[in-house]
Amino acid sequence: MNYPYNDILILIGLGLSTFLLFKKEVPFFLKAFSPFLTISLIVELSSYYLANKSVHTLPLYNIFGIIEFCFYLWVLKSLLRGTIIKKTITFVLIGFPFLCAINMLFFQGINNFNSISYSSGCLVVIFFSIFFFFELFSTQIYFRLSNNPAFWICTGLLFYYSVSFPIFISVNLMKHFTPKLGGLITFVIIVMNIILYSLFCVAFICQLKLKKGK
Repeated sequence: MNYPYNDILILIGLGLSTFLLFKKEVPFFLKAFSPFLTISLIVELSSYYLANKSVHTLPLYNIFGIIEFCFYLWVLKSLLRGTIIKKTITFVLIGFPFLCAINMLFFQGINNFNSISYSSGCLVVIFFSIFFFFELFSTQIYFRLSNNPAFWICTGLLFYYSVSFPIFISVNLMKHFTPKLGGLITFVIIVMNIILYSLFCVAFICQLKLKKGK
């Protein structure tokens, strides 16, 4: 789905994250957002172009969804400290794309919304995001949360996937829904994307402020 607000925020986030590429001592997971957001923007613009040509865009989003979840899981792995939890994420990172490919090829198909893959991705991102906050609030080190880029990123991920999980699954199970309901769902998705990418931008700005302070 392509919305102008979404694209604008992705573009702003891309600019901020690209600026971080030229800063020393910036965590690698923050620098990795630059190529990821580049891919995200290309996907959004491509979907807009395909939709105008009356071409089905679900195959594009099904494939990108695998990339998106794997990237966020890798980011969470970079943020977590526990050895066991890191190994668990590594295992999930290996198995998740493999299972998604099987689902896409043999079960739900590439031309249908892969609800099984999406719901599984939502659940694992939610779980590891919650575990991040568990580690964060268990630490004995004092720091300001507002200056912590990882805090804003995980807050965005936890919010977005906790809300989108029931919405997308419900929509997929519905055979028919009214235009009014469709408009409401579209509005909620727009707001969710705005919040997610806004929090990413806050994370990038936090890192820029930290570097300036140092």
